[in-house]
Amino acid sequence: MVTANEWEKAPAAAGRRPTAAGRRFARGRRRFAAVVAALAVVVAGCAGGGGPPVERPTLTVSAAASLMEPLEEVRARYEALHPGVTIRVNYGSSGGLQKQIEMGLPADLFFAAARLHMDQLVAQGFIDETLHATLLTNALVVVVPVEAVASPDSVAALADPAWSRIAIGVPETAPVGAYAKEALERAGVWERVRAKAAFGVDARKVLAAVETGNADAGFVYATDARASGRVRVAFEVPAEQHAPIEYPIGVVATTSRPTEAEAFYSFLRSEEALAAFEARGFGTVRP
Repeated sequence: MVTANEWEKAPAAAGRRPTAAGRRFARGRRRFAAVVAALAVVVAGCAGGGGPPVERPTLTVSAAASLMEPLEEVRARYEALHPGVTIRVNYGSSGGLQKQIEMGLPADLFFAAARLHMDQLVAQGFIDETLHATLLTNALVVVVPVEAVASPDSVAALADPAWSRIAIGVPETAPVGAYAKEALERAGVWERVRAKAAFGVDARKVLAAVETGNADAGFVYATDARASGRVRVAFEVPAEQHAPIEYPIGVVATTSRPTEAEAFYSFLRSEEALAAFEARGFGTVRP
């Protein structure tokens, strides 16, 4: 498991938008890679025990930070069922992970916390247009430290001077921040709250700010609040005040492990995997 910050040290190679011909080439390359992988297994089997060990396929999944607990459970279960495959997860903000894929940094699947980032990658040809789907849903809540005596009761109330520091995800790259900004704008208090905001790069950083007392309140996902014993929910933001919170999953068009990537994509949509997400409080979308 790695975080998005570790990837920031990689050279920022300029990502070019694939053309139609480029997308056809990528799909052809994926099919060719699958054939080569299959032949490698056959050859290794014919070589007997004296040859070098067959390389264990490794898949890299770029996933929203808010998915960490259930996705780690699903990853471990999949590896137990498929001992020949390793799943490596790169957690971060959906917008930051999108940029990494656009720059060409390695990824086989993308699991975002907003349709916007997935839709943009599909439109640019970075995600296989036949292998992406909305998998999960969530809710937006405002939390306060568990020991807090008082708490706000509405989005508009956050403009009150009683709440001097509000934690919000960076709206441009963290969907949890984009949803929060939309709700604050609809309540007419965005500018006043922005002036006293503590911005976090993803949902987990926002949660940490409230847990440690560095913010009086913060916007996080309901699943994040549920996973923490150091905050309590002040109120749930009405769903009509922001865009639907959806988590789409997709296979990266240029994956070098198409067979394994598609297999894990299918497993994530299975009843077993969906049950693991539901146990953590996520809503699910059946195929």
